[in-house]
Amino acid sequence: MAKKRKAAKRKKPSITALKRKANTIFSHYIRRRDCLENEDTGEYGKCCSCGAVLPYSQLECGHFVPGRHNSVLYDERNAHAQCRRCNIFLNGNLIEYYPFMQKKYGQEVIDELKRLSKQPKQFTPEELQELCNALAQKLKRLPYYEQVPL
Repeated sequence: MAKKRKAAKRKKPSITALKRKANTIFSHYIRRRDCLENEDTGEYGKCCSCGAVLPYSQLECGHFVPGRHNSVLYDERNAHAQCRRCNIFLNGNLIEYYPFMQKKYGQEVIDELKRLSKQPKQFTPEELQELCNALAQKLKRLPYYEQVPL
């Protein structure tokens, strides 16, 4: 008589894996959103700090509030397309990012993001999965999302 095999338990993704997935989707969403603000085809975007116009693939998702504060990490007001030079080599180029934020959102939003960044936030796997699903839906609603390699 053959032994019955136990149904294999499906391993749930770790918080690290879910956060990595959320970061990827969020980055694509922010860059595509900002490219579409720059031009109709969404192929090129402008660095919010230095103004360099680059192809979508050469842009990065730069955060105004630096670091990895979970409370503002996925806040769309805190993330914009940046060139690699400003985002990495100039550590966000905050001297130039600040006027962009003031013009786009005003001091009130800047103060709110700074306040929120001081609030501790721990994600649960369920929250991160919901975030991934919501971000993926937002990305799919943008034109040219099919060009995004996820």
